[in-house]
Amino acid sequence: MTPVSTVLSSAPDAVATPQQDRTLTDPSSEPTRLVDALLGSVLLFGWVPAVAPSFLSLGLAATSALVLVATTRPPARRLSGPPHRLGWLTPYVLGTFAFVLLVTVLTPDDSIFGWQKRALRLVLIFAYLAFLATGRIHLPSVVRGMAVGLAVNAGLFFAGLAPDNYGKYLSGFLLDKNQAGLSYAVVGLLFAGLQPSHRRRNLVLGVTAALVWTTGSRASLAALACGIAWMVLAHRFGRFGRLVLAVAIALFVHTLEASYARVGVFADRNGTDFLRSRIDGASRTGRGPASARGTGP
Repeated sequence: MTPVSTVLSSAPDAVATPQQDRTLTDPSSEPTRLVDALLGSVLLFGWVPAVAPSFLSLGLAATSALVLVATTRPPARRLSGPPHRLGWLTPYVLGTFAFVLLVTVLTPDDSIFGWQKRALRLVLIFAYLAFLATGRIHLPSVVRGMAVGLAVNAGLFFAGLAPDNYGKYLSGFLLDKNQAGLSYAVVGLLFAGLQPSHRRRNLVLGVTAALVWTTGSRASLAALACGIAWMVLAHRFGRFGRLVLAVAIALFVHTLEASYARVGVFADRNGTDFLRSRIDGASRTGRGPASARGTGP
């Protein structure tokens, strides 16, 4: 295979710009940006410090800070124009944002925060995604930070120093075990993709599987299994083969949910379902989980 640098140098009309060089860089070899990693470490936390307003979780504060920092940086890549093919992304995101914002304003709101704060969150999330796509926010650094933050969260949880809204099931500062499970699954897959060797990648996936298991989230376990299957198999197929693989994974999840959702350790879900109903009821009455904010004045 001809090296990329040779192709660029031999083509008379091709000029390797810094932006193009950065798009060809292996993400696992990119250095970590400290600010992005530090803010990323708490990006997924739903916990609200006692001194903060009730709607301002630690994760939302970190998202706001990342967006603010990103506005001071130049974009690392363009979304449109050759050789890029993401020119459709900006109008699509803006259209989606307008639709979601309209639904947020017009739909009756029974939450304890109100549509104004929900709209603010949507603005921050869409801005975060836009800056992430253009490289103003460094994705590898954020992923590394999230991985460290989730590892610390697990350590504090098992040491009894983090919220335990679901008893023995890992939740910690993410507060919800299903949110925790999905966070550990997705971040674990992304972090595994940043590893330079198969041995380290397998180690990350093994630790990820163990942590997702401790959350007791069936959906997250299924998501992790599907992600690992895609990571292992997708690169072996062409476009049509990947489409078939995606359909097969979807059928696998459907069969798993329909026939095996209450098998083995997941046979009895009454306890966790009851606890979830209590937490949802507390949210509707304006009280969060006791271990997160307390129920006192």
